[in-house]
Order: sequence, then C-alpha cells, then structure tokens
Amino acid sequence: MFKYMQIDSEVHAAIDEGRDKGCATLRRQQWHRANAGSDTMLIWLGKQMLGQRDRQELDVNHSGL
Repeated sequence: MFKYMQIDSEVHAAIDEGRDKGCATLRRQQWHRANAGSDTMLIWLGKQMLGQRDRQELDVNHSGL
C-alpha cells in the first residue's frame, strides 16, 4: 500500500481522506458517549483535550526508618 501511495498521488489523497473521515467518525462517537454520561469517556476526553491528569499523592511515613 505504501508503495502505491508514493507512486500515485490520487491513492495517497484517497487514503488520507478515508483516514480523516474515520477519525471524525471516532471523535463524533466519543462525544456521543461522553454526552450520554460515560464517565470513562468524559475522563479520557478531559485528559486528552484539557490536559487533565490523575493526581497521585505519596504518603511517606518516616517513623519506619
């Protein structure tokens, strides 16, 4: 497939267009899931689009040393 992409610009353009449509469809489905109340999708989109992260706190107890 990559060989044809280098040789034929129409093949390359068609593959890029298909990939773009697939990504748009995936984004649309993710938004639908988030709007439907999927906590997992809301968390994932927050991390991807808003830079949100899980915060991990360490409790270091020095009395054991």
